[in-house]
Amino acid sequence: MEQTYAREIKNICTDFLNRIRIQFEIRKPDQPIFDDCCRTARQMGIALDDILPYLGSASDFAAMSYSHLEHDKQVYIALFTASGIGLEEVCSNDVDSLKNFTHRFIIGKVHGHPIMDSYDMIVRQLPDRFESFAAEAMLQSALDFCVGLVMEYELLKKPALTRPSTQFPTFLRDLTGISRLFGIVVFPDGTPLRSWMESFISSAMQNNDILSFYKEELANESNNYISVKARSKGCTNLEALQMAVDKAVKAYEESVAVLEQSPDALEAFQQFCKGYVDFHLADKRYKNAELWASSQY
Repeated sequence: MEQTYAREIKNICTDFLNRIRIQFEIRKPDQPIFDDCCRTARQMGIALDDILPYLGSASDFAAMSYSHLEHDKQVYIALFTASGIGLEEVCSNDVDSLKNFTHRFIIGKVHGHPIMDSYDMIVRQLPDRFESFAAEAMLQSALDFCVGLVMEYELLKKPALTRPSTQFPTFLRDLTGISRLFGIVVFPDGTPLRSWMESFISSAMQNNDILSFYKEELANESNNYISVKARSKGCTNLEALQMAVDKAVKAYEESVAVLEQSPDALEAFQQFCKGYVDFHLADKRYKNAELWASSQY
């Protein structure tokens, strides 16, 4: 990648951080939870070897983004995240199994794949770990993830139509990003639904698309949100990245405005946003430390 292009990506990302008032820093979780995640997975009967490649990153994500939640919830989020990454990495091409995942889930049928069975097992624990309405909404989001992976597979086979939908990339991203689940869990049990339900958590979580863009460009990925959005809008990837920044900043500002009526909910949201960004800056997969270092000159 040309240094000039990398510098343009960095400038857009820096602008994003400045507008949501988060400083660039590389830090690790204050209290790592990896060992506890492994222990809990064994206790649940999860095939640990199958999610282990994803558990290190997932445990850091949970510990940093949800540091304001109880320890057992952080561990659960880490296990859910690891199994979700595994599902996407391992099963994306097994589209027939993904198409029927929800049907098997409903009738309680074994999926016949260790990652799918682990994901199923973890999702079924939602009602035991969260308040009833939150668990209901999170369950729908977890199952929609499989729907999104099927659509992503079809998109990969035929990347662009003659007249692509400009709204579809956002719709698909909401499915594959499991944004409702990750957004709902931001707020601790007991936080009144009315205090946060109008906040734009799913749009605010577009931070991932922004801060993973450099890594995806290095890998020449064409099926990520920014690239799909660029094709649908007929613009460059950098222009689509700037659009994503503008949308995420607007969502952040509107969320803060909504949550100002509930100080506890606002504090949870702001702690999540800081930890979520810090994770993406620190995790080596996203190569943001490399981006900031390589584009300084």
